Amino acid sequence: MKKLFFTIAMLAITVSTFARHKDKKELHRIDAVVVKENGDFVLKPDHFKDHKLTTLDLPKEYMKDGLHVTVEGKMGKCKMKVIPLNIHSIAVKGEDFTTFSLKHAEYNFQQYAIAAYAF
Repeated sequence: MKKLFFTIAMLAITVSTFARHKDKKELHRIDAVVVKENGDFVLKPDHFKDHKLTTLDLPKEYMKDGLHVTVEGKMGKCKMKVIPLNIHSIAVKGEDFTTFSLKHAEYNFQQYAIAAYAF
């Protein structure tokens, strides 16, 4: 009985997750700079600088103006050159790790989701 309940619960979570993210596209290895705009931190991609990536997933440690990062995740619909981003992983580029005195060179949010799913 417990296995059946657990299986149904996991199936419901999986279906709701896929239903929520059907319009999102994957971004892989996008180089960007963290910039503070109007009190919020956004990511300005190197290849399309007139756009900005907004996210609620940016680690507090990485909320540093001018920090160069590489990011992966799922993006939502672009509205007026603003793209919402759900970060899967983010890493500091080059010498910024020591320049900004950071404790973590990378955050990988998918590993935690997979680890939690395994239990």
